[in-house]
Amino acid sequence: TPKMNPFEYFKRTRYVQYLSVFIASLVSSSCSMYMSWSSPVIPQLTFFSSAEISWIVSFVSLGSIPGSILGGLLLNKIGRKKTILLTTVFLFLPWVAIALSTDAVVFMIARFLGGIGMAFASITVPVYIGEIADKDIRGRLALVYTLLATSGTVLTLSVGPYISYKWLSVLGAAVPLVCALALLPFPESPYYLLQVDKRVAARESLTRLAAKTENCDATEIRFLQIEKIIADQKRERKSVKDIIWNKDFRKSMLLVLGMKTIHQLSGANGIKAYMETIMRLSQTDIPPQLSSVIFGSSQIPSVLISALLIDRLGRKPLMIVSTLGCAVGLICEGVYFYLDYLGNIDLSPVNWLPTFGLTLFHIMVSFGVSSLPYVLYGELFITSAKGLAGAILIIYSGCLTFVVMKSFGPAVEALGIYVVFWGFAGACLLGTFFGVFVLPETKGKALSEIQDLINK
Repeated sequence: TPKMNPFEYFKRTRYVQYLSVFIASLVSSSCSMYMSWSSPVIPQLTFFSSAEISWIVSFVSLGSIPGSILGGLLLNKIGRKKTILLTTVFLFLPWVAIALSTDAVVFMIARFLGGIGMAFASITVPVYIGEIADKDIRGRLALVYTLLATSGTVLTLSVGPYISYKWLSVLGAAVPLVCALALLPFPESPYYLLQVDKRVAARESLTRLAAKTENCDATEIRFLQIEKIIADQKRERKSVKDIIWNKDFRKSMLLVLGMKTIHQLSGANGIKAYMETIMRLSQTDIPPQLSSVIFGSSQIPSVLISALLIDRLGRKPLMIVSTLGCAVGLICEGVYFYLDYLGNIDLSPVNWLPTFGLTLFHIMVSFGVSSLPYVLYGELFITSAKGLAGAILIIYSGCLTFVVMKSFGPAVEALGIYVVFWGFAGACLLGTFFGVFVLPETKGKALSEIQDLINK
């Protein structure tokens, strides 16, 4: 038999699933740029007071509260794909405003609108991925979202210290623009299409998403499975009140909110926002800008390894290893700053410890803590409840993010930075117990099988 050329081989794979997920997940790069933007930019904002900077940094999380409500409604009203396209608008325009202004109010409004876009992305993209991906690759495709988010952080921390905040804003605006243009030809979720009774479009979507070598009967079987799931859900359609009081919904919601609580109280967003400030306090020989690049870059191989393992080892092992590793890194960080606080100890032999501690933390937080809440959000809820679940998740996450980012500086001044790091480490250790005793294993299960697991 003649050898197949690489292009022909590529066409026969599930490349449409991979490309759809990659392009839709580009919005996560822009989201992470909003979150890490303050680290290299704060030293440049000399025309703002420290109080104004504090509000500018934290306003992005306030925007996620109305954004989550609106995003949850749009998810089922106009569909997954159109909501992602609208997301790119909310992520694009604030960067333009920041690039053209030096007014604190404009910065706050822009960051608020960016927070709305971030909420849209967090609600919509995990659902889109969960619904278009085959069950054997769903876990690793879900981590593409985290991988690109990490890439956005690396880009910001690597380039941000060496260019003006205006050019960094231009770079940030380019990402959602590329995403919007590239996503246009790709298919909508077949779950949503069947939900709005577009059977022909849903069948076409499934055919495009399937590998070209897949048997037509296999595609038809999947179509009928999804159609049955949607039909069952329509027959049992309930009001918002009924959904909330449903035991299975509450169980899934508590699981996802528990995961998100661990992620936020690990300090991931607070540390990311004040990265260079933390490194300046540590007084190590490594320049803060270089440390930021090291922290950001170290996350990429971690996410790649996690993507390879999530569908082999499962969600629980990743959560356990990730939270333990985060705790070790944060404890090391706290020990260094406590010894520095004592003031009578020569720390020059261990001046590498702050960089080591935060590098370990960033590697391990990307391994599971930061990504698994969104993986589970895309898996645990029935189609009709995902909008409401996403809204609750992002409102809750936005409130926690705001509290952590707004209180990080005052907490460091009042308690000492070592106490803050040890508090974050304690949250990570609680996450280990959560992974061992509470978290269900969804590896290799179809969405309908996961619902059966939740029902038990």
